[in-house]
Amino acid sequence: MGYHQVDIIIPIYNAYEDLKLCVESVKTYTDLSRHRLILIDDCSSDARIRPFLKQQEEAGALVIENERNKGFSENVNTGIACSSDHDVLLLNSDTVVTRGWLEKIIACAYDSEEIGTVTPMSNAATLCSVPEMCVDNPIPEGLTIAEFGELIERCSLKRYPRISVAVGFCMFIKRAVLDEVGLFDAKTFGRGYGEENDFCNRAEQLGYIHVMCDDTFVYHKGTGSFQSKERQQLIAEHDRILEERYPGQIKKNGCYCAKNPDQYLRDNIRLYLNLKNGKKNILYLIHSDFREDAPNHVGGTQFHLKDLAQGLKESCNVFVLARVKRQLQLTIYQGARQQTFRFEIGEKPLHPLYRSRRAYELYRNILIAFEINLVHIQHLSGLTFDLAYAAKDLGLPLYLTLHDFYYICTNEKLMDENDRFCEEAVKNRDCRPCLRGQDVYEADAYQEKWEHHCLELLKLCDRLITPSDSARQLYVTYYPQLCDKIQVISHGADLKSEVLTIAQEDIIQTKQVCGMWEWVFDEAHTDPLRGWAFLEHVDASKVAMYLEVKDRRGKVEYYRVSREEREDVAQVFGSRLYSASGFRACFLRSDFARGTLCLRIILKYDGKYYAGDQVYKYKNQEKARNAKNLNVAFVGGLSPAKGSHLACELIRANQSGINWFIFGNTGDPELDLLVQDNLYKSGGYEREELPGLLKKYQIDLVCILSVWPETFCYTVSEALLCKVPVLASDLGAIGERVKASGCGIFVDVRQGVQAIQEPLNELLHHRELLTVFQEHMQAYHEKTVAEMCQEYLRFYEKEAVQNQGASFDAAGIYHAWIKE
Repeated sequence: MGYHQVDIIIPIYNAYEDLKLCVESVKTYTDLSRHRLILIDDCSSDARIRPFLKQQEEAGALVIENERNKGFSENVNTGIACSSDHDVLLLNSDTVVTRGWLEKIIACAYDSEEIGTVTPMSNAATLCSVPEMCVDNPIPEGLTIAEFGELIERCSLKRYPRISVAVGFCMFIKRAVLDEVGLFDAKTFGRGYGEENDFCNRAEQLGYIHVMCDDTFVYHKGTGSFQSKERQQLIAEHDRILEERYPGQIKKNGCYCAKNPDQYLRDNIRLYLNLKNGKKNILYLIHSDFREDAPNHVGGTQFHLKDLAQGLKESCNVFVLARVKRQLQLTIYQGARQQTFRFEIGEKPLHPLYRSRRAYELYRNILIAFEINLVHIQHLSGLTFDLAYAAKDLGLPLYLTLHDFYYICTNEKLMDENDRFCEEAVKNRDCRPCLRGQDVYEADAYQEKWEHHCLELLKLCDRLITPSDSARQLYVTYYPQLCDKIQVISHGADLKSEVLTIAQEDIIQTKQVCGMWEWVFDEAHTDPLRGWAFLEHVDASKVAMYLEVKDRRGKVEYYRVSREEREDVAQVFGSRLYSASGFRACFLRSDFARGTLCLRIILKYDGKYYAGDQVYKYKNQEKARNAKNLNVAFVGGLSPAKGSHLACELIRANQSGINWFIFGNTGDPELDLLVQDNLYKSGGYEREELPGLLKKYQIDLVCILSVWPETFCYTVSEALLCKVPVLASDLGAIGERVKASGCGIFVDVRQGVQAIQEPLNELLHHRELLTVFQEHMQAYHEKTVAEMCQEYLRFYEKEAVQNQGASFDAAGIYHAWIKE
């Protein structure tokens, strides 16, 4: 951009206080050794005006004093006449300019040759008003004029959008345009209103365009909503003249106002404006999102972060970054408001990728854009370590929660190739057998590099948090140099009870539901129900799915189903919308009368329930449960790490005297195929439904047989909050918590199923022992989610720092914004 000298022309008529603020702001934020200030007094009656102008004249401004009142247009022409070879900027006397205003306007004007005029954004500038177009907006609460200007500059997309006409409150005009177009039509519009539109329309007819400088803000006091009858008549008369002269352009101006094509700029500003609420901006990073529309959203780490996000969203602005397939999804939680962004990051790497320039730049851009005050990493599986480095480079506090043993071994549960707890990994650090089983050729080099990068990461952190003493001790054993940095903050848990019910009259029967049953269990198999279903033209990942079961007596129950990816369905129907349309479901057949059951899938979208014609009729021959048996449940899903093989052996070995229940999905084919008269499987459930399940089926004991040292285990919390004793593994936090509570029996799962059978058989013959545990549970207190959130909030408020607010890629943020 070359050297451009600008004459700033301010027509004046009274309004001393406004004028003083305006001139002071111009002198503060303008290089008046390069540019010139021209002040034209239109015969003001306020006695304070003349002395003030005298002071400005002595300071170098050009002051013109009219002997009679000439009106706005003629005053503008007078100023232009004094500016024979300079660009001009017409500025109302009731404005306040902000830092860098003129330099940014000049840069905008000379961005393109066809630009004739430039108008900055303002709170009261019709086409250029923010945050709402064509209204006089107040300065947002909690912000000064200068702060609002800085916000607009920071987040600007710098699009310089074309507008139909300039707005006269602050109107930059190139000298070349003035030379071609001439002066304002003072004869017609002398008393004001419409003169700038007339000028702009003439300029447009000569090949010039008018643009909005969307990185610059100038405050305008405005005229308010009241207009005298005389003023209204003047506006109507001048509008009529403009319509006669420029019918096509006036029509185009009306279309511009109606369509508001630049609303995206206002939306972008409002996005950042909403965060200016005086609250801390806390950013979390997790390997898999807890949102229900995300795959793999169930797990202890997700439960914990969901509780934190929901518990803190009124006190803080909560940002959650999570991998969702090929994208990094950012969700902002602010009270009831929720906004989503998605950034492409590619497939999850097959082996750890520690650093990536692209990831670092993305994290840094997010941290700066949203002025994050503190970063708290929850899990990094499948992600690079770059967020930690970006946070520390920006001087931000960094927390990391050790939810498992990922920073000791990429198998975060410390299980070996035989699905057993690998104590050798901690004692001798010999990971070669396990790594070779993962197709790692240079196992020693692989482990050495993993430990090096993990240690460097952990040393970067200001706080390392783990939810149990046992987990802390294991980490200290592996990383003794971190002994003083690792602290214990146990998770909180609440008892929330919710029964899944759907009113029949709320279900809409429609052909828009497409689906198919592909597998229904029979007497020979216990594989869950499988199939697919979707609502036409709707993203299946945003649709909740339920199984409806109705027996011959009219009893109806509803069950949640697990979602499965179905790329084949998406391909057949030619749309990626249906890739999450698969389902997997179970239900307790013993809940229903023997005979024909009618099964159908119910879809919930946008608060409404839908069903199609896909009804499957199943012949139920299940026997009623023995009411005298001990009711024992496995809760929360069963996998090899959760002791599914022990559960299998235990169920097989105890075929009488016990009703076995499995609440949750299973990740073990052997357990899926296990069939017994006293075994009942419910399939997946939401946390809020568990109290109802335990009560409905009168569960006497919950088994928790994890074969790895879990760092917390929400299942323990859920059972004890429901006042149901547990029979649990003595490993890790499970054993630690059961011992401390006195609310159950702990067993050495490494000794096999026999060690579990002994106390179980004793309970079978002495059920009065259960009452002892019940007494302990009356005195037991579980930390609540609110207590946990307050504990973290105290740290956050004390240690969060002010983000310096460097420049960032606002366009990259805006294009990732999902406007749902």
